[in-house]
Amino acid sequence: MILLLEDPNFTSFDNSLKNVWSMFLCDYDSLKQWTDNRLVDIYKIVFSFSTTIILMNILIAILSDTYEKTINYARTVWVIKRAEIIIDIELSWMMPSERQNRNYFPWSIIYEAFTEDVDKWSKKSDAPIPCEMNDEVKDVIAKIRDEIDEIKDEIIKFKDELKQSLSEFQKFHTKVVEQEIK
Repeated sequence: MILLLEDPNFTSFDNSLKNVWSMFLCDYDSLKQWTDNRLVDIYKIVFSFSTTIILMNILIAILSDTYEKTINYARTVWVIKRAEIIIDIELSWMMPSERQNRNYFPWSIIYEAFTEDVDKWSKKSDAPIPCEMNDEVKDVIAKIRDEIDEIKDEIIKFKDELKQSLSEFQKFHTKVVEQEIK
């Protein structure tokens, strides 16, 4: 600390900042007074290595972020171009009867997605997540389930009635066949 007070290069904050910037650019002229001091040499080496490591980390972070954005953009562009090619094929090369074929164009498309991806998509598009239902939808679903249960009960009753009618018909049929045989 005593060495720095004697040096005019480090008497003010401005001069100190300018000299540190010069050292950052590998110009150690402000430290010429201490060329024989081993501690200053160690500080130079530590300063050089630490700034190199910090700058390399910053460079890696910037490149990885840019790479990630580029990959996401490339995937988006790929999907859009693929959709454009499919539209071109559908409209230009296919007959209307082929466009109506449900083997080529199903009514619904089922796909898999991770819940994290659905959450990200929901946050980006401000769309509600399908699994998050409000009370109205829950009430409607409950009513539909109740109606389905009622319909099931009616079907079971109708099935029992049909079984009973069928058994009565079989009894009647066996009686008629027995009378004809006699």
